[in-house]
Amino acid sequence: MDDEEVTKILSNDALRSILLDPKMQQVMEECASDGGGAGKLRYYMMHDDFGPKLRVLMNAGLLKVA
Repeated sequence: MDDEEVTKILSNDALRSILLDPKMQQVMEECASDGGGAGKLRYYMMHDDFGPKLRVLMNAGLLKVA
């Protein structure tokens, strides 16, 4: 990701808010860990608070499911 892409992402208030949210950072770390992975992502995708935010990141191309 180059500087221009980072600037574009951070200029989007919704994306910046999600990415800088400490709780969302913890969720993303859990989902990225070897121990949690897909099961954690499934859990958080159904969560009332985190699911919509994860979908925003997916729609922006910042979160991909393998």
